[in-house]
Amino acid sequence: MKEGKACIVIPSYSDYTAAFQRAGEASFHLLKEEANFQLSFKELEESIKGCSKVVIGRPNNPTGNRCSLTTLLSFIEAHSDKEFLIDEAFADFLPQKEGEALLKEELENLILLRSLTKFYGIPGIRLGFAYAPDRVVEKMNALRLPWSVNCFAESLAFALLPESDFARKTRSFISSESVAMQRGLQKLPFLKVYPSDVNFLLCKLTCQQHNAKTVQEKLLSSNIMIRNCSNFKGLDGSFFRIAIKSEKENALLLNKLEDILSS
Repeated sequence: MKEGKACIVIPSYSDYTAAFQRAGEASFHLLKEEANFQLSFKELEESIKGCSKVVIGRPNNPTGNRCSLTTLLSFIEAHSDKEFLIDEAFADFLPQKEGEALLKEELENLILLRSLTKFYGIPGIRLGFAYAPDRVVEKMNALRLPWSVNCFAESLAFALLPESDFARKTRSFISSESVAMQRGLQKLPFLKVYPSDVNFLLCKLTCQQHNAKTVQEKLLSSNIMIRNCSNFKGLDGSFFRIAIKSEKENALLLNKLEDILSS
């Protein structure tokens, strides 16, 4: 059954588009590079006309930034005729109070997606959850696979979620190391780095001599993998994304990037 037209804020996770094109119709609101990909709700207002659903990443992937929580809630409440799907897969990297804020809201047009995969480093488990009004949960239950979460994944969730000390240390480390990495990247030639609130940074190559694909290949020869972002709608071959790792690994990446961009 077709579910109406969705407006997807891009660049964003590509599976949003695939899912909504199967279920209905997808349109797009492009974040502006000159505004550091920060979402303008005034501009979004125009894009969502004629749409029944709005998809927003907060913090967004691959740009790494987040929109204002207060403004987002006001916007959702002002458009009660539309459903808002907010992907918070990376929200655990935010300060705890803000990362949990939307989970305390009970708006009838708000659907949250959360993930344990990113923050706890368990990509192979594919574990997450949705938080939504009862009517939406009933529809999801009618469509989901009978055993969508196995007993091993479930037991891991119960083991990880109480780990408040791990969460505190992780947020503290990512916060400080991200600032250090941004400063290091800003010193490199032909490279622009965008502000981020999470554990990755979006970068842009600013000369024709280099592109994300060739830089990715050169780094791979040193066993370093970056994310070529050319397949994100709204980005091109000059963009790539890096993850925040240990201090030693981050320093190695900076050194290798400097060698590549200086040659």
